[in-house]
Amino acid sequence: MTRKASHIDKGRLYSKVVYIYFCFYAMAVAERFSVSVFFGAAVFISVSALARMIDFLAQTRYDSRLKKFIEWASVVFFMLSVVCVLAVYPFLYLTAHAAIAIVIITLPLLEHGVQSMLLRRKQIKSPRAGRAAVLLGPQAALVVLTGMLVWVSGLQAFEFIIAAALGMVFSFLRQWVFYAEESEDQKQRIPDDDVRLIRSARLYDGMAISSGVALHIFAFTYVLYILLSIRLVFFHSFFIVFAAIAIVFGAMSLATQRFLRASLFARIGKNAAFVLGTAIAIFAAYMLRGNWFLGGIAVSVQAVLLLVGLTLQMTATLGLREDILLVIKLHRKDVNETVLRQRSQRLEHWTALISEAIMLCVLILLIFDPAVSGAWLDDNITYASQISSSVVAVPTVFLLLALVYSVKQPLTQKYTRRLKAYVCIKEAGKDNPEMENRLRSILIKKYKKRIGVHIIRAFLRPVMYHSLTGEQNVQKLPAIFVFNHREVYGPIAAVVFLPYDLRPWILSKMLDKNQIIRHMYEGTFIRIKWMPVFMRKLAAAIASPIVAWALNSLDPIPVYRGTVRNVIKTFELSIECLQAGDSILLFPENPEERYTQHDQVSAFYRGFANLGRLYYKRAHECVTFYPVFASRFARVLRIGEGVTYDPLGGRKEEGRIVETLEARMRMLFKQDEQ
Repeated sequence: MTRKASHIDKGRLYSKVVYIYFCFYAMAVAERFSVSVFFGAAVFISVSALARMIDFLAQTRYDSRLKKFIEWASVVFFMLSVVCVLAVYPFLYLTAHAAIAIVIITLPLLEHGVQSMLLRRKQIKSPRAGRAAVLLGPQAALVVLTGMLVWVSGLQAFEFIIAAALGMVFSFLRQWVFYAEESEDQKQRIPDDDVRLIRSARLYDGMAISSGVALHIFAFTYVLYILLSIRLVFFHSFFIVFAAIAIVFGAMSLATQRFLRASLFARIGKNAAFVLGTAIAIFAAYMLRGNWFLGGIAVSVQAVLLLVGLTLQMTATLGLREDILLVIKLHRKDVNETVLRQRSQRLEHWTALISEAIMLCVLILLIFDPAVSGAWLDDNITYASQISSSVVAVPTVFLLLALVYSVKQPLTQKYTRRLKAYVCIKEAGKDNPEMENRLRSILIKKYKKRIGVHIIRAFLRPVMYHSLTGEQNVQKLPAIFVFNHREVYGPIAAVVFLPYDLRPWILSKMLDKNQIIRHMYEGTFIRIKWMPVFMRKLAAAIASPIVAWALNSLDPIPVYRGTVRNVIKTFELSIECLQAGDSILLFPENPEERYTQHDQVSAFYRGFANLGRLYYKRAHECVTFYPVFASRFARVLRIGEGVTYDPLGGRKEEGRIVETLEARMRMLFKQDEQ
């Protein structure tokens, strides 16, 4: 992450804190002027959202009719919300000072709009010079107007002058420190028409918006719960709760920066960390939903788990954002870092609008509920658990939506590494069309992500724990890993425990749902003599679809037998695989030969060794074959010393490779005997 992007992220986080402050300020004003606290929040949120939407419309142009419709539908919704809050509610629940309360609440929004307009008109870009006069004028006017309105109301509420002045200090710091970068990005235009064609970018947008809305609504829910549960004077409580929320947001910001550098993200990948964080948050929100009625420590435990899950989500989202820029560059060569900031700004906008729309719906229901709206603050304690436990269902739905997007996201750790390797190749002035085509087919075009391999690994790793030795022998990737078969044990151990990007050779009949039943019956179940014939056929029919799904999830290279054309197809796919950066996993042992007590390695088929010659002919590089022995007894995978193809070896080179691999595989087996 660049320094400028990090600075903008801090500015957006600080803007959220300022927004929360003025929302609390609105609730405190409403309570002091004998109006429902929910009404104060609804006034601030509705007017703020409408102003933001109108400003966004003035600066953004969408070509999509659907997006234009959503924009105008949002404007109409927020207009109706403003009318409902500012006209209908005061008419039904008229109080003596409702009009004054509304004016005091909307003054900070008016001040912010005037400041932004003046800064844009004068085009002040310097972060310091010439800005203080523009900022301080409207802010001083707001403090004076607030004092005059309090004096006109006749209430002894002059503490709001101090609160308004403190809010202006926060607003001044926001405009003083962070305005230049944001205003610079607002003048740009995003190539949205092309970007929306990128599948991984669209899924990332869904992940970012869904997780962001969930974070906002969870914060809103906990604020409601705390403010309804405490028995202190509301104005004092407002400062206490705001300080707590500000500390939490600051802690989350620091945690995201720390998590980005943590070994967890390097080990499991950013997308997997996002899935993990989402799962933790869903567990805390749904499984511990009864904690709202227990209060105290129970709510605190739920809040801590939610913070951990949401922080992992935020961290993964920030990390993936940089990788998405690389994907966009793969699709369009003329984009730069500005595009990343612009897209992030749009995502922030839609996240805020969706969050505000949901919060408005909840608040409007509360202010028009006579039981809640007419209750005094102390009486609201009885509603705290009921309201919070109901509202928390909304962000849980968005967490589930974020989980769906993240599971579909093809930009996993594997393809993140591949993408960065491709960038390094391009920076070195070289070209790799096979790798580029592979990345395009996975990250840009519609791609059905294969999650079966992750499910298999998750279930089998604890059961089939193996250690790995000989990793130091692997000097160059991509490579060809030659594995002992050991019936079904070898392939499973290889897929689960080898820490490399592998595509296995698998017989084509095992991948075809129409051929696998007969193949499995004749190759496996027919040998089970104690089972009746009809049960063997039934077992083959039941197991075959599951096996085919599991094997296809490994992104295999089908091995065709029969005609020369089919065999050539297997080798063509294998060479393209190596050029795209994937290693190959194959099992060359002859299945007709039986293992003996003193020899657990069968003779190898020799045809696979032609991969070395074909790869050298295409890529002008020498590929290395590594023998790997899976020891069921010692629970260890041993990687032996590799055999590199020698282009000067002539016709005998394939035989040399096979014989050397057989010998080294037997040496690995002897280590098992010892």
